Amino acid sequence: MLRNLATCWSRDGHTVEILTTRSRDTFPAEDVVDGIRVHRLPRPRVHIAGMLKLMSSVRGEIRRRARDFDVVVASILQHMTAAAVDGARSASLPVVARTEGAGRTGDVGWAEQRSLRRRVLARCLEATRVLAVSPEIARELEAAGYPESRIDLVPNGVPVPGQPWSYAGRAEHRSALKLGDTPVICFTGRLLKAKGLPELLGAMRRLRESGRRCQLLLVGEGADQMILEQRARELGVEGDVRFVGWTEDPTPYLRASDVYVLPSHVEGRSTALLEALALGMPALASDIEANRGLVPTDLLPLAPVGNEEALARMLGERIAAAPAWDGAGARCRELVLQVHSVETAARGHVEAFRRAGAA
Repeated sequence: MLRNLATCWSRDGHTVEILTTRSRDTFPAEDVVDGIRVHRLPRPRVHIAGMLKLMSSVRGEIRRRARDFDVVVASILQHMTAAAVDGARSASLPVVARTEGAGRTGDVGWAEQRSLRRRVLARCLEATRVLAVSPEIARELEAAGYPESRIDLVPNGVPVPGQPWSYAGRAEHRSALKLGDTPVICFTGRLLKAKGLPELLGAMRRLRESGRRCQLLLVGEGADQMILEQRARELGVEGDVRFVGWTEDPTPYLRASDVYVLPSHVEGRSTALLEALALGMPALASDIEANRGLVPTDLLPLAPVGNEEALARMLGERIAAAPAWDGAGARCRELVLQVHSVETAARGHVEAFRRAGAA
């Protein structure tokens, strides 16, 4: 999300630099991506000592370069954002923190589980302003004590690709990915139980038992991957599920699929779901606040949370509708372009930066 935003800001004439960690050892410490300078700090190996060292590096880098910036933007209310708030405040720079998730695993809920995390969140909430990507997160911030007057509601946005998903076009991508001919269901995101993935595996078994054998692509990484792999074996669907892992660009997997599914118990405002809608492909999501109203329910049906029987039935319906979906997909793409584009989100962020005091 931030990379897409940074590209928009740069295109609009703003100077942007990104400070992050080396999520892959093969990534260089200094880089230029799409004309944007990227600085990658070493990823902590030992959790506590490594994280403290990383936080010190973030604070030091911001203080050292303070004259180069008008505003510091930090994403996710955790350790890196706490360090960014520290460094920016000591350098008299406005700092804007942006949230990403709601509920127990979200920005605020994460901190409620341990006292040290609550201290990290408290430091994050010393930011000049905080961006909430959904009304649900805005309410959580207020409940945590952050002033409503300093919260900006700026939903996530995504690029709308020039080439849409098409039913006929799946074959080329399936061949390249060696997927075979059975219908393909795709999930992209973190592999967590809170994403509704145990129920999705159960739905896969129900589809198989009903005679509708499908393939499931789980594209991403996460703390619960081993649990999910074990659950797939217990259900006897391990042969129908491919754990793809992390990929820089999940688009080929989406284009190869019949339907995208996001069965989460809770979300902020899912960029993964918006990316599927921006492609114009059939999609199914859980009936939670964050997913309601993105597009009309004839374009995005909403399944009851945690109900694998309903999930299996609705996935079957979406797969059956896929051959005639291209026209409805065009409507999806147009709605995303009008309301949920990355350009709209980028402008909303810049307005928040100015309210924070950025030049």
